[in-house]
Amino acid sequence: MGDKKNHLVITTTDIENLSCVVSVMSYFSEATNILQCDQEPTFNRVIPVIDSLENALISCSRANAAKNALCEALLHSLQNRFSYLLTSSLHQAATALDPRVKLTFTSDASPPGKVFIFSSSAVKEKVKELLPQYKAEETVSNISVETVDSEPSRKKSLLDFGTASQRPSSINNDAVELEAYFAHPILDIKPLKFLMDRQDGPLQSLAMQLLTIPCSSSAERLFSKAGIVLSQRRSRLQSTLIEQLLFFK
Repeated sequence: MGDKKNHLVITTTDIENLSCVVSVMSYFSEATNILQCDQEPTFNRVIPVIDSLENALISCSRANAAKNALCEALLHSLQNRFSYLLTSSLHQAATALDPRVKLTFTSDASPPGKVFIFSSSAVKEKVKELLPQYKAEETVSNISVETVDSEPSRKKSLLDFGTASQRPSSINNDAVELEAYFAHPILDIKPLKFLMDRQDGPLQSLAMQLLTIPCSSSAERLFSKAGIVLSQRRSRLQSTLIEQLLFFK
C-alpha cells in the first residue's frame, strides 16, 4: 500500500488535559440540567446553582497549568456574568422563600476568591421590603347603609407555629411570620406543593409570585417545536390547530 494514512496521535498530556476539561465542564452540565427543568420553575434555583458552581471551581483540584487556567477563566466569566445576583432582591427573596433552601445560601464569612456572598440579615430585609401590604378592607353593604363595628378578622398566616393569633399591627405580624418561617427547619418538598398546603397571607402571596416564574428554556423549546410543526408543506395550518398540536406534544 503506497499511501499512508495520517493517524491522530494523542499524547499522555493531551489525555490529561481532556480529562480535566471533562471533569470541570461536568459541573456546568449538571447546572444546565437543573435550571432547564420543565417540572418546576427554576427562578429560585439560580443563586444556589451559581453559588455551587463558584464553590466547585474554587475548591477543585488544579493538578496542572491547563486546568488551573481553565478554572480561572470560567470563574472570572461566571462572576462577571452573574454579578447582578448580588443586588437582585427578586432572586434573593425567591431563594429564601424556597423551603428546601431558605437562608442556607447565606454566609457572613468571605473565603478567598469568592464573590457570591449573601448576608442573612440583608436577605431578610429584602424579603420584608417585597412583602405586599396586607390590608383588610372595611365591608360596606350596597343595599343598606350599615357600618361594621368590628374590624374584619385577618386571614391566617402562611405558617402557623403556635404564635399569637391576635397582633396589633399587620407590619409586626408580617415580621413575626417571616422570622417564624426562617426559624423552622428546611423541608425537602417542592415550593409549589409547600405553598398549596398553606393559608393565604402576605408571605404566601409574595412566594406565589416569585416561585411560579417559568424558565425561559421551556418557551425556547416550544418555539423550536413550532418551527417543526409549521413547515413549508404545512404552511396553511390554522393557529388554533397549531396550538393544539403543540399542547399535545
